[in-house]
Amino acid sequence: VTDRGEDVPARLDGLWHTVNLLEVLGVEPALGRGFGPDDGREGASDAVLVSHGYWVRSLGADRNALGREVVLNGVPRTVVGVLPEGFRFLAVPVEVFIPYAGDPSDGAPDQHSWQAVGRLADGATLESAGAAVREVSADLARRHPETHEGFTASVIGIRAELLGEVAGTAAVVLLGAVGFVLLMACVNVANLLLSRSRERQGEMAVRTALGATRRRLVRQLMAEALLLSVVGGVGGAVIAIWGHRAIVGGLPSATPPALTFDFDVRVLLFSAGVVIASALLFGLVPALRTVQPAGDLREAGRGGTARATGGTLVVVQTALAVVLLAGGVAMTRGVISLHGQERGWSAEGVLTARLSPRSADYPDAASVTDFHAAILAAVRAVPGVEGAGAASSIPLQGSNQVAAIDLASAVDGRSDLPVRVTRLVPGYLDALRIGVRAGRDVTASDRLDTEPVALVNQSFVQRYLGGGDALDATFTWGSAEGPVRIVGVVENHIERAIDRPLEPSLYVPMAQLPTWTRTLVVRTSADPAALVPALRAAVARVDPAVPLFDVQTMPERVSERMAGFDLLAKLMGAFAVVSLALGAVGIYGVTARAVARRTREIGLRLALGADPGAVRRRIVGQSLRRVTLGMVLGLLLAVPLVGALQGLVVGIDPRSPASFVPAVLVLLAVAALGAWLPARSASRIDPARALAAE
Repeated sequence: VTDRGEDVPARLDGLWHTVNLLEVLGVEPALGRGFGPDDGREGASDAVLVSHGYWVRSLGADRNALGREVVLNGVPRTVVGVLPEGFRFLAVPVEVFIPYAGDPSDGAPDQHSWQAVGRLADGATLESAGAAVREVSADLARRHPETHEGFTASVIGIRAELLGEVAGTAAVVLLGAVGFVLLMACVNVANLLLSRSRERQGEMAVRTALGATRRRLVRQLMAEALLLSVVGGVGGAVIAIWGHRAIVGGLPSATPPALTFDFDVRVLLFSAGVVIASALLFGLVPALRTVQPAGDLREAGRGGTARATGGTLVVVQTALAVVLLAGGVAMTRGVISLHGQERGWSAEGVLTARLSPRSADYPDAASVTDFHAAILAAVRAVPGVEGAGAASSIPLQGSNQVAAIDLASAVDGRSDLPVRVTRLVPGYLDALRIGVRAGRDVTASDRLDTEPVALVNQSFVQRYLGGGDALDATFTWGSAEGPVRIVGVVENHIERAIDRPLEPSLYVPMAQLPTWTRTLVVRTSADPAALVPALRAAVARVDPAVPLFDVQTMPERVSERMAGFDLLAKLMGAFAVVSLALGAVGIYGVTARAVARRTREIGLRLALGADPGAVRRRIVGQSLRRVTLGMVLGLLLAVPLVGALQGLVVGIDPRSPASFVPAVLVLLAVAALGAWLPARSASRIDPARALAAE
């Protein structure tokens, strides 16, 4: 709707709904009242509910604003209530809520534009509700085939509606990555505690001799492990607050409310539970090892069991690191592929904006066509404009229509072929640098009173015409009385979404199928963002009552659509780097501890003439054998787990060797460095000092 309460008309998202919608949603206004039965009757007063944001911005957060009048789409309406702060209807930032006067079922039978919102009864499921709705649809189709045949309705849970197809998978992948990093950190701590267990066995023996029970000693060691975890957890929470702000700041501006998240008490409680569980789980084995009986210690010799356990934990760490590194590489490759893909249009130097004149001011196709023609003429006259056009939907806007056509020359003879439909004016393809591969573009001669024509994309030609000649082929569809002739083939280009496959598409002249709402595409040789004031002035010269809205440069649209993928890749990359660091620390710690336990042995070998280089190679080789075993295990785990990224990356196979080879090579290099540093120290041991110390 258009709000004319300001000096410059503003475009708002509005919702036209039955009066019981908020009751179904379980929402009460924060101020005033909701709609009642009287608001839904013909001739009722023109009431309106407003969002909290509208109340603050346009009504000055005045608690006495109830009863004030606002002019929406030229109709004075009375504000009767203000909705709670943060309330949004689905993913749309609705600012004004307007009651539908009447019953939707009283409308024309061929109108199928209503969406129903319902609350499941006790014991009902989405499946049972869906079956009931389909039964009603089938009954309507039997009784009214002329208006309902081929139409049905589907029931979708509100969570699925808000989150879409990718968000659930992304959440599971990120949670899995977090769990792997946590497990690696816990393994490192357990390794350190195991390494210290031998140092403290003498202390525990003394405590036992003085009367301490094994249970009491384990309790003491578990308290120490818990303290260590709590301190780490508090430090992690502090870092998480900063990290949370960085992640929220990286979310796309159009992110639905369901995908935002708060650092609240629930997160802290969950984190505290993880800290306590980690301490209990990974502190118990080292504690039991530390207080084992003296006889078992003598049998274990010089740390034999602890050394074996440490080696096993290195294998586990390496396997987890391989999975995280492979996932990070796959996500990075996918995002690079998205950034580098051929879009079929040029975004640089392009400004886009939508405008929608009121049907009350422009009541018919001729008047709205003349209005938009005047707008384009004014825009093209702006200094610095190289080209301008308009369409019903532009790339990445996602508002083009879906239709079904009957194509006489279709290769498989099928009817009702699905297509995406975009209505455009001459100059639109040139402004976006979309090439015409065959035939011609739409022209000013394609008018309402001339032969219906259309352009198609290459996907249409390949899928429906088997790659044959599309020019002069004809089709029929509901929007045209007679056959429509194909006069041109345009290059494939990304339209609906940057991560979706290309679909067969039609492009029809706007003059033959006029729309009131259109999106301007303006190409300029200067900074497109600097053109906004001149663009608004050009529109105001034609009609000052028509506002521009959704004003964005084309690069901004691309960045907005890529922001979620970029953020996910950065998070996966961060997890991969952390896992690499944890793996390096674990390998270094275990190797260094093993070298420390073997000081006497190494000193004796060197005293008997062993080559220091051979000592280094022996130690590095022993460490790398464990790492290699971990890599093999990690690869076996990574292939199915990284496959979960299939729905998150586009243009690549996340399970291809290109995702695993870099991960293995990087991890191998880091592991070699982590093993070589202690080995180098071991090869420099002074034999005399080592033996004297023993």
